Amino acid sequence: MSIHEKSAWVSIVAILGLYIPYFMVVDVHPLQGLYRFWVVGIGMAVIMGVFRAVDAIVQVVQQRAGTMVVVDELDRLIQYKAALLSGVILACVVVIWVIGMMYVLPLHATTMVETTSDGVYSHAAWPITDVMRTVHWLFAGFVATNLLYYVAIIVQYRSMRDEP
Repeated sequence: MSIHEKSAWVSIVAILGLYIPYFMVVDVHPLQGLYRFWVVGIGMAVIMGVFRAVDAIVQVVQQRAGTMVVVDELDRLIQYKAALLSGVILACVVVIWVIGMMYVLPLHATTMVETTSDGVYSHAAWPITDVMRTVHWLFAGFVATNLLYYVAIIVQYRSMRDEP
């Protein structure tokens, strides 16, 4: 298993370990998500920072030992393909979310009538829990595409190993 594949596995474990509990909680309590968002975001930054520091130390040790793993064109191509796939999926997630916001969320709206001295006005109001839940779903789409990026890297490295 190459160092790049190991790095992808560590990233997947970190993402799943932090974001699965986060999304389980904010799905039940969507209004409490702002505080948890920052806690999870800072936790993810710390974990990935420690991981990158360990990765840098390993590279320095390998360089001194003369066994440095160089990022070659194949590694760049694998990362490019993974980024391209996750970018396309991210674009689809955003488009689906926007369509959902335009067509599904209004079905949950309550019509509010307001009477002023100028006349009677009506407008739609959405429950804040529905709005926050949709925001969390968009964020989940971002997390899922990041996860897909690392899965695509692992799949490509595995498929290379299986070729004759």
